Parts: sequence; C-alpha cells; structure tokens
Amino acid sequence: MANIKLFCMGALSVVLSLNAGCNQKSSTDNPPTTDKNERNKKVEVPIVTVGQGEDLEKFNDQLPTSQGLLSLKKIGKENFERPDLYLGDKIILASKDVDDDRISLVRRFKLTQGEAILVSTDAGGSGTLPSYSILLLLKGQAPKWLNKDDFYSENGDITYAQKGDVITIGLGINDKGLNKSIVLENGQLLTNLLETAKGGLPNNDCKWLHDELLPNCEQQPPEDCNENVIPESSMSMAITRSLGQIRLNPNFNEQSVAEACYQACIKQPIPDYKDFKKSVCGG
Repeated sequence: MANIKLFCMGALSVVLSLNAGCNQKSSTDNPPTTDKNERNKKVEVPIVTVGQGEDLEKFNDQLPTSQGLLSLKKIGKENFERPDLYLGDKIILASKDVDDDRISLVRRFKLTQGEAILVSTDAGGSGTLPSYSILLLLKGQAPKWLNKDDFYSENGDITYAQKGDVITIGLGINDKGLNKSIVLENGQLLTNLLETAKGGLPNNDCKWLHDELLPNCEQQPPEDCNENVIPESSMSMAITRSLGQIRLNPNFNEQSVAEACYQACIKQPIPDYKDFKKSVCGG
C-alpha cells in the first residue's frame, strides 16, 4: 500500500537585471540626479528553484549528468546478476557492496553548482521497502555519496520538495509515530522529526481500511470474529503489512477498527464510506 505522493510546486527561475539609468527625459521633467555609477549598476537576484525534482524513470537507467553518463550496466556479469552503477566508464556503486540489492535511479534535483541524484537500493522482493542515498555531483568536485542510517520510509510514503539548494524528502511516519524527513542542505543530510498532527487518518489510509480491510474481515470464519481484535492471523501478508503501516499513525484507533471489522465478520452490511470515515477514521 505504499503510496508515493508528490507535492508539485512548479519551477521558477528568476533573474532580474535593473538598469537605473534608463529613465526617459520628458520636456517637463528635470533630469535625475542619480550618480553615474549607480545608473550603470546591475542588481541581480539569485536563481531560486521551487519544485519536487525530476522523475528518472523515463531515462531507462541511462541518465546524462553534468559529469558524464550515469547508468546501470552488467559488464562481465551473468544475466541473473544485478547491474552495477557506472558514471562514465567507472563503477561508483557495485551491487555486491549493497548485499546484491537492486539499485535504482529515482530522482534528480538541479543545484546551483551541480545536481543531486536520489538512488535507492532494495532486495526487490514482495513487500520490501528501499533505502536511499544521494549522489552529489558538484562543479569542480569529485562525485560524493551521502548516506544516513535512517534514510528509508517505514510505510512506503515518500514526498519531495525543493527550494533553492535545500531539498526535503518526506518519509512518512516512523515507528515512534513521528513524521520523518531527510533534508539535504550545504552538502549534508539532516533528519527532521515532527509530531504528527492530531486528527483523523489520511483519506487514502481510511479508504484502504474501508475498501480492503473490511471485505477481508467479511471473509473470516465465525470463530475468528472478535469485537476487540482484528483477526490478522488468518489474513494475507499483504493485508497485515499494509495494516501495520497504517498503525504507525498515532491517530489510528485500534478499537474502532476492530469493532468495524467485527461487524463485517458477523455479516453485517459494510457501511458506506462517508459514515465509516466519520465513525472510524475521525473525520
């Protein structure tokens, strides 16, 4: 149930050049008394980029960068082996160095002096969630990897926001119920943890409980129906895994969900979504 959410704010580049000496003289105006140097002075506003970066899926693992072609290739490998990550003709990340995990190019963020490439690694199996790192390519500098032990999402949610050279990657709610994000600023990765706002569950989580969990509750044998416990032991791994991810949100009401599951289990009609959302999801 990993949702990938994008907060797109557009892209804006502004460069202003003002020439103070371009006033037109009319027959009724006195000439300005501005100093000659001031009249010829140009005022430049730094470039500010606001957005969410560039999705790299369209490049099919062959990404042109400011320092050469970044690509995933199998050179001297068997077909079943994972490809390595090359910059030009040099390996910069070998699959064997990440436990033979799958390497993927995820996103690119343009910077004033270069670019930052978001790279993920994961085992590739069903239900596995990736870890992330950033490859920093700056003008006049060697490629640099930025890593952090907590650079992963525990519920599969990920969002992107960029303002100037500051990049914020939202990673959803962690196992402490806090909203986690990783911020790239001045060549460093920083972790931000914020309290989750009190209120209802997000609409997509509530919708999943209604559309996916309740029909599963409906299919459980009568002996498993329990108004205090969700009968997860007899549900699929996909259902229990998604339910576990939603439970990370401190606004999740276990008792309310268990009662709704129980009603479905004893073959009571599943309520419409509006009523379910109000009574179970808190909104």
